Amino acid sequence: MGESDAASIFLSIFFIWISVLGIVALASGLLAVIVYVIGTALFLLFIFFYDYKRKVERTRLQKALDEEQWRLKNAFEEEQRKKGLVKFVDRFGNGKWGNPSEVKKWAEEDDAARIKESLEYRVAQLIKEFKPARKLRDEYVYENSLYSWLKSQFPEIKVQMQKGSSRPDIVIENIAIEIKGPTHRADQLDSVLGKLLRYPQHFEKVIVVLFDVTVSESYYNDWLIGLKNKFPEVEVIRKEITEDNWG
Repeated sequence: MGESDAASIFLSIFFIWISVLGIVALASGLLAVIVYVIGTALFLLFIFFYDYKRKVERTRLQKALDEEQWRLKNAFEEEQRKKGLVKFVDRFGNGKWGNPSEVKKWAEEDDAARIKESLEYRVAQLIKEFKPARKLRDEYVYENSLYSWLKSQFPEIKVQMQKGSSRPDIVIENIAIEIKGPTHRADQLDSVLGKLLRYPQHFEKVIVVLFDVTVSESYYNDWLIGLKNKFPEVEVIRKEITEDNWG
């Protein structure tokens, strides 16, 4: 007999008990009422202890089951280790066993997938795919064109959002995007470094987008090396504007 069946039987008996004693009490006077109250209390006490006993037994059985599952799990893992296998757990918490070379490959694939799923990767890829309609003379127009391009995929995008003393050209959640273009002068590149001193205090990721770079290659390379030495986590995307890549 299951627990639910037993509970139903006891409940039925309880209601019958209450009904019978209630009728007797009404018919017989004070003594019968006292017997009715005491009997009801005893019956409720019995049901309470019966339920408590069931809960204790259920807890004991669950504990025994958990311990057995833990023992079997440990025995299995020990057996796998004796075979020279290593456990790998992916970014979703799923585990599997393999030899060291397999685990290394799985870890690399999982890391690559994690990066591709990240917001930073998706934003950077979309910026790299962006093709301006033509060469432009004004940084604001480059900014507005890129903003329109990104907004189709990231509707939460903001322009010139102030955070502390920082105000990046474009903000997507925790990513600041700084735009320069056309980048004809060295001081335009140098101004980026000053902003990068402030942005990391308010944003988790910074992307620098440079349109139409025409400063000398030697200066640009020195600037890029210096930037990477000081801000290795910052991604720089250089967009050369030619007729071949016009949108």
